[in-house]
Amino acid sequence: MPILILFLITLLATNFASAAETSQVQASTIKSETVTRIMRESIVPNRFELPSQAPQIWRKYKQQRPALVLFSEHPFLQQIPPQLHTRINSLLEEGTADDFYRHGSIQRCDPLLLPMQTLNAALSQQYFSEIIWYFPFRQNLADVSIDDFRTQMTKAGFLNTAEADKLKIIEEGVIEGDVQGVPLRIIHPLASLPEINRPILLHIDLGYFRGLYINEISTPAYDLLQETVELLRDSQWNTLEITLSTSTEGGNYSLATRFVIADLARLLTNPALLDDKMPASWKNRKEAMFNQNFFQESKARELIQLNAMKFPNDPTIQYDTYQLLIKAGDNQTAFNHLDKAVVLDPGYAEGYLVLAEKGQKEGWYAQTLIFLDKAAKVYPQNPFILLQKADLLISLKRESEAKSIYSQQQKCSWSKFFYPTISEELKKRSSTTKKK
Repeated sequence: MPILILFLITLLATNFASAAETSQVQASTIKSETVTRIMRESIVPNRFELPSQAPQIWRKYKQQRPALVLFSEHPFLQQIPPQLHTRINSLLEEGTADDFYRHGSIQRCDPLLLPMQTLNAALSQQYFSEIIWYFPFRQNLADVSIDDFRTQMTKAGFLNTAEADKLKIIEEGVIEGDVQGVPLRIIHPLASLPEINRPILLHIDLGYFRGLYINEISTPAYDLLQETVELLRDSQWNTLEITLSTSTEGGNYSLATRFVIADLARLLTNPALLDDKMPASWKNRKEAMFNQNFFQESKARELIQLNAMKFPNDPTIQYDTYQLLIKAGDNQTAFNHLDKAVVLDPGYAEGYLVLAEKGQKEGWYAQTLIFLDKAAKVYPQNPFILLQKADLLISLKRESEAKSIYSQQQKCSWSKFFYPTISEELKKRSSTTKKK
C-alpha cells in the first residue's frame, strides 16, 4: 500500500482528520501595544500561511483579554484530542515561531495545533473576552435560519448542544451566544456594524473572501476586497494588531486567489490607497479576470503581459503570468515564472505539488521528480513530499534511491497519535527495498 494511502487511512481512524496544509512563516510583527484605527491609520499586519501560526501574536495580549474579530468561513473551533491538550498548551505558552511552523499542520511528522483548531486552543488559554465572527453568509439577511445554523455548528463539532441552543438572532443578520463561556457574536457581512467597547485583535483568512465569491461578474474579487476594507474603516475599532492567513498550501484555496491577502496587507499598511486611484497592477488584473469570464482571452493576455513587464517583482503577477503561459502550452517558460513567484513568495511552491500530481497522472515522471524536489526544498518540514517521491522511484525501479528516503524519514519524530504505524511501515519498506 503506498505511503500516502496509508497516511490517509491512519488519519481517518483518528477521527481528527483535517485538510492537509503546509506553511511558511511570513510575518511582519509590530510590538507596539497602542491601538490603531483600521484603514484610518497605517498598521502593518502579521502575514502567515496558516491560522495556527497566529497565536504567537495573540498571546502577547492575553493579560488585556481583547476581543477577537474573525473574518473567515471557518470558525477554527474544531475539537482538540484530549491526548494533545498538554502539549498544545505548552506550544501556545512557550512556542517559538519555528515551533508553530513545525507543529501547525497535519503535513508534519509531529502535528499538534491544526489550523482548524486554532480558536478552540486560544479560548482554552483565555486569550479573549469576546469573539465576533464575520461569517460569509451567501443568504440574504432575512433568510438566515437560526435552526439551520445551530444544526450546522453542532454537526461540525464547533459548538456543543447547550451552546448551540443558546444561539439566537438578536437583530437582522446578527446571532448571539457563547462558546466555552466567552460571548460570541456571528455576523452577516451586510449587517449593522457591531459596537466593540474594548481593544480588538483582528484576524482575516482568505476563506472569508472565498465564502462570498461566486465569479467576476456577480462578485468581483476587488469589489469584495474594497467592501471589506470600507467596513473596517467605518468600524473605528481600536485595534492592537492584525493577523492574516493565506491558507493556500495543501490546496485549500486556489493559488490564483493569493493576491487578495497580499493586496489587503498593502491596503492596511497604506490606507490612502482606498481613496486614491486603484494601483495599475490591480486595475489590469481586475480587467483581465473580467475579460476571461467573457472569453476575451486576447485582451486578458495583453493585460497580464503588461503587468509582467511593469511589475516583475510582484509574486502575484509572476503567478498570473505562469497561469497564462500554461494555458498557452508554453510550459517551460511558464515553469520559469513559477520559479520566480516562489523566490518572491515561497507560498507559491504549492504550485509544484499541483504540477507533480498532474505529471504523475500524465506519465511525466522525470519532470515530476523535479517538481517534488523543488517543493521539498521550500517545505523541508513536510515529510510527505519526499515519501511521494520515494513511492514514484519505486515504480520507476529506482529502489536504492527510494530506500535512502525511507531510511532518512524513519528519523522523524513521528506523532504516536496521528501516525502510530508509519515508523514501522517505513522500516518495512526500507528493508524490503534493500532486499530487492
